[in-house]
Amino acid sequence: MASSLATQLALGASLNASLLVDRSRRKPAQSYLFTSREADQHDVDSIHALGVNGFLRLKTVEPALGDFEDALFSDAAKVTDRTLQTTDANAELDRTIASFFPLLGPYLLEAPTGKVIEWLVRRFKIQEFNIEAVLSLFLPYHDAPHFAKMLSILHIKDTSKFACLLPYQTTSSPLTLNALVDLMVQPTHSDFARFVGSLLPSAVVSHSKNASAVHRGLIAFHTGVLLAFVKRSYQGHKKKRGSALDESTVAWVLPAAMEPLQACAEMEVSPAREGLVSEVILSSYLLLSAVSHTCPLSPKALSVMLKAITACSERVSPKQVIRTLASVCAGQEEPNEKMPKGVVKAVSKLPGVEEEIQEALAYLGTEKFVGPFVEALLTRLSDERALQIVTALITYPKLPPVMVESITASLIELLLGEQAPDENTLARGRSLLVHIQQRHPTVLNKAFEASLNKSEKKEPIERFLLSFSMELPGYDKGKNLDMVVASTSADSTVRVLAIRELYDKLSSPSLEDAERPSVHSALLARVQDTNVPVLEELYSEPAQLVSILMADPASYIGTLSHILHTSTGPSPGRKLVKLHLAFVASHLYPILAQGDNKDMRDQVFYNIFFPFLLFSKPRQKIASLAWELIELSEKENSDAALGRHELLAGCADAVRWEEQRTSDTQTHDEDSYHATELLARVNLALAAKMAENIWVSSSFEEHSTTLLTKLHATDPYSKALAYLVCRSLLNHLSGERQVDAAHRVLQALGIDNFDEMDDFMRGADNLQVFLHDTSLSTAVVLKPTKQSTLHRLQVAILANFPTIPRPAATTLDWLVQNTVRESGPDFRGARYVDLLRTIYRMANSTTALPLLSSHLIRVLFISLGDDALTFLAGVWLNSNSDMPAQPWEFASLRHAAAFLEAHHASQRWVDFQTVLPSLLVALQHSDRRIREAALEYKQRIVCYILSHVNGCTLPSVKLSLLRSIEEVASVAKVQVLLPIMDSLSKEELSSLTSRYGGLLEPFASLVFAGLDETASAELNEEKGSSWSVYLELLRRFFQPSGLASPRAVLAHRLQSGLFSRLRLERKVEVCRLLLELGQQSPDTATDCRDLLSSLLTEVPVILHILVSLQPSTSENVPRAKRAKLDDTINQSTDLYTSLGLLAEILSGQTLPASMDLVSCLLETLSKVVHDASSLSTEKTYVEQLLMSALENAATNIPAGAGLSSAAIRLDILVELIRVSENPQTFHQALLLMATLTRLAPDAVLHTVMPIFTFMGSNVFHRDDTYSFRVVQKTIDSIVPVMVASLKEKQTTPLDLYVASRTFLRIFTDATHHIPRHRRTHFFAHLIDVLGPEEFLPPVCLLLIDKVSNRVVRQSPEEASNALSLPLIAMQRSDTRLQLETLVEMLREAQRLISMELDPSKRVQTFLEPQTDEEHGSQSTIARRQARSILIFVGHALKKLSSSKIQSQTSGAEANTELLRILLDIAVSKADALSIASMGNIAKTAGEASGDPTVQKGTLDLLGNQLVNITDKVREDLKPVIIKIIGVIKEMLSTSADPLLSAALRALNTLALTVSPGEEHSLTTTVPLVIDNIRERKSTRSALEVLLALSQKLGPRIIPFFKDIVKLSVEVCRTDTAVEGESTFSAAVAVLQALLLSIPNFWSGGDIRQIATLYLDSCVSASKSQVAQLSSVIKVITKKVQSKVVLVTLCELWPSAASTEDVSAVPKLSGYFSILKKAIHAADRTVVSEQLRPLFKTFVDIFELCSSSPAVRDSLESDAIMAFLELVVKLNEAAFKPLFRKLFDWAFAVDSPMAEVISDDALLKAMNLDILMHTRSEDARLRLYALTCSEALWQAHGGKLIGFAPETATFIAECAEDDNDNIVREVHRLKNAVESIAGRIDV
Repeated sequence: MASSLATQLALGASLNASLLVDRSRRKPAQSYLFTSREADQHDVDSIHALGVNGFLRLKTVEPALGDFEDALFSDAAKVTDRTLQTTDANAELDRTIASFFPLLGPYLLEAPTGKVIEWLVRRFKIQEFNIEAVLSLFLPYHDAPHFAKMLSILHIKDTSKFACLLPYQTTSSPLTLNALVDLMVQPTHSDFARFVGSLLPSAVVSHSKNASAVHRGLIAFHTGVLLAFVKRSYQGHKKKRGSALDESTVAWVLPAAMEPLQACAEMEVSPAREGLVSEVILSSYLLLSAVSHTCPLSPKALSVMLKAITACSERVSPKQVIRTLASVCAGQEEPNEKMPKGVVKAVSKLPGVEEEIQEALAYLGTEKFVGPFVEALLTRLSDERALQIVTALITYPKLPPVMVESITASLIELLLGEQAPDENTLARGRSLLVHIQQRHPTVLNKAFEASLNKSEKKEPIERFLLSFSMELPGYDKGKNLDMVVASTSADSTVRVLAIRELYDKLSSPSLEDAERPSVHSALLARVQDTNVPVLEELYSEPAQLVSILMADPASYIGTLSHILHTSTGPSPGRKLVKLHLAFVASHLYPILAQGDNKDMRDQVFYNIFFPFLLFSKPRQKIASLAWELIELSEKENSDAALGRHELLAGCADAVRWEEQRTSDTQTHDEDSYHATELLARVNLALAAKMAENIWVSSSFEEHSTTLLTKLHATDPYSKALAYLVCRSLLNHLSGERQVDAAHRVLQALGIDNFDEMDDFMRGADNLQVFLHDTSLSTAVVLKPTKQSTLHRLQVAILANFPTIPRPAATTLDWLVQNTVRESGPDFRGARYVDLLRTIYRMANSTTALPLLSSHLIRVLFISLGDDALTFLAGVWLNSNSDMPAQPWEFASLRHAAAFLEAHHASQRWVDFQTVLPSLLVALQHSDRRIREAALEYKQRIVCYILSHVNGCTLPSVKLSLLRSIEEVASVAKVQVLLPIMDSLSKEELSSLTSRYGGLLEPFASLVFAGLDETASAELNEEKGSSWSVYLELLRRFFQPSGLASPRAVLAHRLQSGLFSRLRLERKVEVCRLLLELGQQSPDTATDCRDLLSSLLTEVPVILHILVSLQPSTSENVPRAKRAKLDDTINQSTDLYTSLGLLAEILSGQTLPASMDLVSCLLETLSKVVHDASSLSTEKTYVEQLLMSALENAATNIPAGAGLSSAAIRLDILVELIRVSENPQTFHQALLLMATLTRLAPDAVLHTVMPIFTFMGSNVFHRDDTYSFRVVQKTIDSIVPVMVASLKEKQTTPLDLYVASRTFLRIFTDATHHIPRHRRTHFFAHLIDVLGPEEFLPPVCLLLIDKVSNRVVRQSPEEASNALSLPLIAMQRSDTRLQLETLVEMLREAQRLISMELDPSKRVQTFLEPQTDEEHGSQSTIARRQARSILIFVGHALKKLSSSKIQSQTSGAEANTELLRILLDIAVSKADALSIASMGNIAKTAGEASGDPTVQKGTLDLLGNQLVNITDKVREDLKPVIIKIIGVIKEMLSTSADPLLSAALRALNTLALTVSPGEEHSLTTTVPLVIDNIRERKSTRSALEVLLALSQKLGPRIIPFFKDIVKLSVEVCRTDTAVEGESTFSAAVAVLQALLLSIPNFWSGGDIRQIATLYLDSCVSASKSQVAQLSSVIKVITKKVQSKVVLVTLCELWPSAASTEDVSAVPKLSGYFSILKKAIHAADRTVVSEQLRPLFKTFVDIFELCSSSPAVRDSLESDAIMAFLELVVKLNEAAFKPLFRKLFDWAFAVDSPMAEVISDDALLKAMNLDILMHTRSEDARLRLYALTCSEALWQAHGGKLIGFAPETATFIAECAEDDNDNIVREVHRLKNAVESIAGRIDV
């Protein structure tokens, strides 16, 4: 806490004490608006006054800012020093500032806000103590220069969460959106990202009462940044770890979207800010949708999100709510199972939610929201709104099938669930199912089937389905059920007969009252039928139908209106229309006309007939038909005819009169009758007559209201006719009635502006012709449904409004407020004024239809006459001056000005003084355009006042007059005040001082204030003295003796627009003058430099000045004259001074992106370099400045601008690099070269070699950081250009290596010039720039080649040290790239070895084995290079860690290629590698790595290459092969795919190429292979190995024979597809191999497995599989012992014959096939031995055939063929007893059939089979089953008496049937049973 003494001293100190400190001892002042030097010139008082001024201006716009005036802008705040305050006081100050800043957000870019910020910076040091609050204010404008300026003065610490902004603070570079998002996505900047995301939530929550801190800039910033952040984070996270955002990111992004939404739900704001709240809500909607699509949400979180969305539904449109909900739900993989009740309730309340959901269903994923939503609605069917929504969705034609199925299943579960619904819910649910049945019958049937399958209680479902199928709503069970159901049949003929029968029933007295409603419902339902015969039958009994309809005529009228005028489905045909209209006109309407049914009559007219009354080309015949029916009904029912309707009175006569008038003048053919002109006139006459009828009607209000509703009808014909009638009606009305009608029509139109009508008047040049009656009606006839026709009708009505006469005997108040009172004496006039204002606003609200707008305004002004001026004043006065001006307000002032000019030109005078107060009000408007328009009236007094300034001799008067017009901009100021300006430029200062005294400086400032942009036209004039006077003013006042304040005014006017409007030569003159004045005196140099910095922004100006300041080189000057050049050294010095000042200015500011500027600067630099007349020191300085300017200019030109190499001359930079002795110049030239490379890459290609050659010998040896960075940047810019050129020309890697060899040697040859500690970093950077994928191999090869002489003679340790540089360079890459690099190196070694082996062979190599005396012959050099490469590869492979290799999944191909090349090298040159053979290569490479990828590559190589080895080499490899088999055994027991598959393939190759002595090792692998098959690991490969082993090992495989057979059969049964290949064929091949190799070891059990497999396959397998197994069976019958086969088949017969299903036939067919083949292959002796079991088997076969007709019909021939094979094998002695037994069997088989009816089992089965049919769904089948059962009991009751109890059960069930016929028949059956078995209880 500060002491009291310190406080007193602080209060007594000067506020500007800091300015009194010596400049060398204090830091420069920090400022937001000024530079440091300028800031030092302003004391605290002036800054305070500046801040208060800005604050007062802001307070007028935002009154809430007034609460902070005392704390921040009062006199007490002026003396506040926060360094002396207590901690609590500073905390309170920080809270005040934090609350104040959000209110400045909307106005940050305005000038007053800058003044306020400047005060806070200077007094309260907000840049140091309130960094977070400052960034909260400025970050939404991060791409504006205001942010960069404020960021440059912030005191951000390295440990702060804002430390990521320090690079942008240092470089003053703009913070773009992409750059900001890049900062946020970095994990180290998570706190900064959270801060950015909290800006809008904090603003909304902290100012939730009025949202004063929320502005569109903040909303757009919040939305754009977070959307980009979520997208970038999701993409980055997806690449690294998964497919969703991490939890830490979601933890703050989700609240950033939810908090504003939750706050807006409860926020109450003024209507003016309601739009901002809506934008905040939509921003949160977008963010929530993005979050939902990037991360999974828990059900609870999703529910909270959906509730928050719907909580704000009233402030946005229903479309936005529905699509947001759909988008949020679509982002989740699984839909929300249960929709929250609040969400369902809120969505249901939205208007038009049905249509919005239907439109949203077009988007993918919407069903994830709609599905749960509809599920929730189904539980609320008692709510009428829920029923409406569900009905609309079910009847929507494009509803997805998945949703239809879901809704159907839910409805069934709801209606038939355990908890029974109430009657209302049940009825509504059934109605929904009716809709589904009509539109999706298949879906409904499947849903019921699914419900039956999963339900234990099937009876209720069956009963409900039955009732649902047969009943109609309201039907009471009775005998008319069949006809009612038949009326809904899909067959139209059935429906016709049903309707006829139903009419008969209605006329029959036997029809019960309970059945009558169902008959009525059935007939009414047929109104919607689309079949003509059905409708004809329906309307054939009009009397009966009318009596039915009169019970509820409104329902029928509504249904018929929907049918005839639907806008969704196809239009009904003319015949259907005629049937409906004829019935209504001839029968229904007369009945309605007889009673008090006026509303019904009007509904018939408006809803049914009105749309058909309009004549048009598309519906010409239907319209004629409607009028014919109207006339016909009038003839039949003259008193109650439809034509007698009050709106149709005289209409038919008008139509016929127009037709008759046309027929009198034209031919009577069809074309003339329906000509367009006739139809147009008929429509006009019809509309006029209807309008007249409405006008005179006593029900005017009712008809006019109904007519206005037709303006919004969905039917375009109704709408078009309604517009024509409304237009005619307005013309009929007059007075107050006409004004009132115009208001109502205007409100019904709902048009605020003409934006939506854009382009419909294309080609129209005369609005009166365009809107003429004939033209308008013709458009209606030709294109009644076009939107352009609708707009034309609307405009035709609007065009009549300005012509409505003003009310009589009424005084009009043209300034009345827009809010019109509904009562009072001025009500009529106010309504009229309001109508005209509305038309005026519409005409001036947009420029979409200029022809229409100009017509409306012209007609309006003609109607207003002299009242136009007052009317316009009322327009601009009835506006909110605090809100932005509307277009019509601005237009009213402009029109008023034009009105006055027109009256002045025509010498017609008006008293405009009455509107002068209104002009004063307009001058106070917040909108600048309004104020400018009002100021036009004030301009004429400017010249008058200025003339008094010239003529008056009193300085004080002059000053006052100038101050009065200080803010007025006019060219008259320069023209009138030119003499005073001339005097100020030429007259001595003493004389001026004596004349004006102390007023000279403010007077001159006010005079010079007139030199603004309006003076540019005067100064650009060639004639006159204005320009010369202006230059003299500049020269005088920009000298040290000039006055500071006028100088500042001159500079400000130049910067504020004057300079930009001057001609080019004028601009150059001003700049040359300022350059000259800037070097004359240091006192004004800063002002000149600052002014030039702001003016030099145009390329042509800069070019002209540069050319004028370029030195003239002495290259072309003759030698005799060069001596005279020494006399110009002084001139050259001045020139260089100006040029240096210009270059300094250009290098310090942002230059435009111009190639001409870069070329001119290069040319200037070239001339400076070649100039011999200047001193070396100043020339060097200018060169550096010019290069800085070049750097600045080139930076702003975008890359890829398509510049040619000739556009940029880089030879001057090469020469400068070559001749410069200054290191700074040299470095700067290199950096500039790097920058220019981006613009013209081709130009650099010609200079690449000289640049890097010079760098290699002169720069690389410099051991300083800056030089090294220069080299790095040069490489970064130039090397990619060279690489791109090489890649474009070379297509293969070797060609690329060879082409880049010379270029790369520049760097590798300079290795020893580079300091040792920088070599690794240098080459790592070089390789990264070159591209490791392409250039890592050649760089490493060149580095290896440099040390190849030593490496081949060194020990391994020494060689490793010598190769350390290429080894380290390669180890920086990932394992895959290292392996690929080693492959490329080995390929080079291959080429060198090939050259060594055959020197005469021309082989292209990368390394150059040139012959020389020092290193030996070409072959020797090639051998040394190849050996050094192989040594390097060996060391590199040792350094490859197993962990790195295991992390790679894509290195297998490189692995294999590496081993393949090593093998090729080993084969081609034995001494090339230390590994003795290919086997050793495979073994050692596989074992040494321990990596599955390496081992797989080794095994694949072994499997592919081993078959190519000669027998001798193969024999020599036996010890290695045995070891490899051992390794493979270990892999088989421990490895998994893909290594396991590779091991099995290698083992397969070893087995196929087995050599003597290897069999034992291979035999030991059989159990492991079997285990892999048993575990289903690489089954296909294991079976192939097993096949090879079975073929090669022979008897050695017998111990595993049983297991192999069992596993093979199991595989055949499962037949799982592995890697796209079936294992079935492989397993079958193994079985065949075993049969062929060891046939004598097969037992009956083994054969039984295969036979059973074959029989099962005959049922379910494919034809190809059956064929393969058939071949195995064939081998079994031929190779296996016949005795074993026959015994096994006989034992197999019982199981084969036990099948009773449909699979019996193919299975038995397969058995007969096996038996036939076995008997055929068996020896006669064996058959004789097995005759007894064989005969028993055949007897069983024949018994089966005789008892089963299906078997007998299909397989009798197969059985006989097999039996014939047996007979052929027998001799006569053996066959005779067999024949006798067979004959005895055949005779006895028929004996039981004779007594079949007495068999109890058969009787029972027969009785049950018949009774089971009584449970059928078909009533007819149930009835027939009961009849049959009754007949059976009547005939054989005695035999059936034992089955009476089970029959009673079926009788009881049928007694409860709904069908009366079935009930009667079951009573007959009961009587028959009781007559035999006695009474039964049912």
